[in-house]
Amino acid sequence: MNPLRCSEACSYEDCSRRCAYADHFHGTKDPTAAHDCGKPHPCHKLCACGKRCVHISHRGEVIHNFHWCGSKEGCKAQCSVEGCFNMCSSDDHHHDLRKDCVHLCSEAHPCDKICSAAECDQTCNGDRAQPHTCTCNRAGELGELSLSLQAQDERRA
Repeated sequence: MNPLRCSEACSYEDCSRRCAYADHFHGTKDPTAAHDCGKPHPCHKLCACGKRCVHISHRGEVIHNFHWCGSKEGCKAQCSVEGCFNMCSSDDHHHDLRKDCVHLCSEAHPCDKICSAAECDQTCNGDRAQPHTCTCNRAGELGELSLSLQAQDERRA
């Protein structure tokens, strides 16, 4: 054992071994220096899915912030659309870590509301998974019909 080596404890979580750096003063020369015992360190954090991270840190490696269980499977969350019980279709195991993540299945989610066009009683053809104005296939026709009736009224006046 080298009595001149660093006397600090290893910086890795849950490791109580002594730092293996031969320079006793490496931590005072560089206050941001990591103390490393030289042994591999398994990560104790959990993947987004709840399983343990498979990463093993080795000497001198920067401590990682992305925890992955090793799964090749896609997202395991339920579709975010109200009333849908299918699983998310994303093949990215970690897409839910992204800001504004939405879990969507591969099925259509037909809107069950009535078209917003005047004088229309048809069901909307939008998808509940996307923000939309409730319209149907006839909405354009009804709008054109309304405009042509208005033009005829103006000619008579």
